[in-house]
Amino acid sequence: MLRDLLESYKKITVNMISAIEKDDMESFQKLLELRENVISKVKSEEYSRLDIEKILKDLCLKELEEKLNERVLSKKEYYKTKLKTVKLQKSAHNTYNKAFLGDPHFLKKEYNFFKNCKVIFKVNDTMNMRDEKHVS
Repeated sequence: MLRDLLESYKKITVNMISAIEKDDMESFQKLLELRENVISKVKSEEYSRLDIEKILKDLCLKELEEKLNERVLSKKEYYKTKLKTVKLQKSAHNTYNKAFLGDPHFLKKEYNFFKNCKVIFKVNDTMNMRDEKHVS
């Protein structure tokens, strides 16, 4: 019974390692819950510590646990750096937009100024065109 539980624990751990490598966090979460259930079953049966340690050595569970912890920590670091990069990009984007656009009130005044200038230029261009027609 104990060996069967620990073998299922091993299979779950192997599947967790492959899930974390594939970035499949949903299945990783489900496997984690299954693994916790196996642990609670082992605790509820009150097996001797020596028996548990002997089977753990036979199944090489300690090495698998270390491998899983290593993968989880590397993914954690990967997502931390990715998050920092996204934050830096967002900050740079916001800074660039603020520097480019400036004060929004000034922008409205400037836009209205240029809008009026375009009208003036159009009026002047049409007057020049009329003057040229009259001259010819």
